[in-house]
Amino acid sequence: MKKIIFLCICLMVIISVKTNAQTTIGDFQNMSVSAKTKMVTDSMQGMLNLTDTQYPLVYQLNEKSITKATAIKTSNEGRMSKRKQLKEVLEFYKSKMATILTPVQQEELKTKMQNLIGYYREKAKESPLIFNVPN
Repeated sequence: MKKIIFLCICLMVIISVKTNAQTTIGDFQNMSVSAKTKMVTDSMQGMLNLTDTQYPLVYQLNEKSITKATAIKTSNEGRMSKRKQLKEVLEFYKSKMATILTPVQQEELKTKMQNLIGYYREKAKESPLIFNVPN
């Protein structure tokens, strides 16, 4: 469950990882916040055709959200506390992004996010969680 919530928060991260085949999710997790932020924002630029005014605003929001999510993920707090905090970061991200993007861009982003979540859920279903051991 923690991974799904983190996936939602860093969904733009995953979009950029998926669009850049040279970068794996493991590589991405080891990148600096500024490198992650640039990768995500550049990906959104290509996907949503951000204006010159929108780009720095989206960059700042991505940087703030990635920084918060990373701090929460690496904290020593309990699982439920992390989950609640990550959910709050996601809600903050969504509300601020709605003030930056046009309605058309918001719809495009929502569609891409839903498609990506579906893609990773299907991939998770394909992954064997229980191994059959021969008798």
